[in-house]
Amino acid sequence: MEAAAELGLKAIDFTKMNSASHSDHDVPVYFASLEILGMGARFELRVMGGSFRSQNLIALIGRDALASSVLFYDGPTGQATLVLV
Repeated sequence: MEAAAELGLKAIDFTKMNSASHSDHDVPVYFASLEILGMGARFELRVMGGSFRSQNLIALIGRDALASSVLFYDGPTGQATLVLV
C-alpha cells in the first residue's frame, strides 16, 4: 500500500486478501500499469494493496498477471526469462 500511495494511485475498490501471515483482511484495490523493464513485459490490471516493506519488497507479481506468460528461472545463475504468450 505504501508504493501505491507514493505513486499517487487511488483505491477503486476493496477486497479480502489471504497471505502466508494473514487471512481475510480487507485491502484496497487499484488499477495499475506494471512494466518489467528489460523484459518487455507490460500488464494493465487491478492490483491489491499490501504491505511488504518489512520484507524489503515493493510488490509481488501474482498468478493473474503471469497467467498469459511463461517464466523460466535459472537458479544457478539467478537469471529469469519471461515470455509473453
